[in-house]
Amino acid sequence: MCEASRINMMLDFDDCEMEAADIFLNSPGSGTSGYISIDDDTSHSLGDFSKSEEMDFGLCPLESLPNQSLTQNGRDFSIRTPLRRCNSLDMRKKLFQSQNTSPYDAECRPARRPTKMRRLRLSGEENAIPEQVPSPAPPSHEQLRIQAAVERLESAELIADGSKTYALPLQQGKHKDLKAVSPSTIAHLICGHYADTVDEYAIIDCRYPYEYEGGHITGAVNMYTYDQINELLEETTKMGPSNKRRVLVFHCEFSSKRGPSLLRFLRSQDRNMNSEHYPKLFYPEIYILEGGYKAYFEQHQNLCEPHTYTPMLHEDYSSDLRHFRTKAKSWTAGEKKRTRCLRF
Repeated sequence: MCEASRINMMLDFDDCEMEAADIFLNSPGSGTSGYISIDDDTSHSLGDFSKSEEMDFGLCPLESLPNQSLTQNGRDFSIRTPLRRCNSLDMRKKLFQSQNTSPYDAECRPARRPTKMRRLRLSGEENAIPEQVPSPAPPSHEQLRIQAAVERLESAELIADGSKTYALPLQQGKHKDLKAVSPSTIAHLICGHYADTVDEYAIIDCRYPYEYEGGHITGAVNMYTYDQINELLEETTKMGPSNKRRVLVFHCEFSSKRGPSLLRFLRSQDRNMNSEHYPKLFYPEIYILEGGYKAYFEQHQNLCEPHTYTPMLHEDYSSDLRHFRTKAKSWTAGEKKRTRCLRF
């Protein structure tokens, strides 16, 4: 048997399922590595292949296979034996891993940069001596007085300046931040049942003028704008301090919106005017009539002037409603009317 036939039998191209195009010529003068095509009609000079049967063509990488030399027409060529397909899938994976991975890549690959890096402190900040936080100064006498007044107001049911308890009996109302009284309590106040504890009192009717003229509580004063509340406080400051116990009672038709709003406004303005003398107030004792004029009229119609009740949404006063509602919402709107000074 000729040596070319021996090579074809040894390579066993059918088992390797390789095409003829996969075997190409390797010239010593070029930088291309590959295989040489071998035909039965071509004669070649081969080296010693006596040990070729002992070689494992399925497990070794290409670099580890022996290069064989042959001569054709006086020129030297090299042939590299092709690999046989491995029957084991794991061995085939190892084969490709050995070709694509090298220890040099693992050693020379740079470490991944961390996604978050701490900012380095400046050299001056590292050596800087931390500043000492000064200890807080002890509270002043004024601060201690205010703190004691607040604690006194929270610990007992006292009026807003903390001087005494409420003179009128309280009841649970719809406004949690306001002190509510019943219509019967106001009737008793008018009749003089609290004359021994209350020196002066005033009932502030916060309804619109056409409602007030259509029926109001005996002795009530009509105030429905913020300007009128400010004028009341200005007149009070002109009167000077008084040791008498003054009581104010606010209400509107239902004591839901207008009366509570003006009551809170008066308390806020009173606090601002006496901010340097906390908790002193011009009017520390203020109440809201629970249920408003409607509830009072239903129980004590005989203590109303006149003995009638005109609701806000009366059909005969629709134009007046639009006018006074706009005036009440503005700070200084319309013709300014001087508020009548309260006669306690």
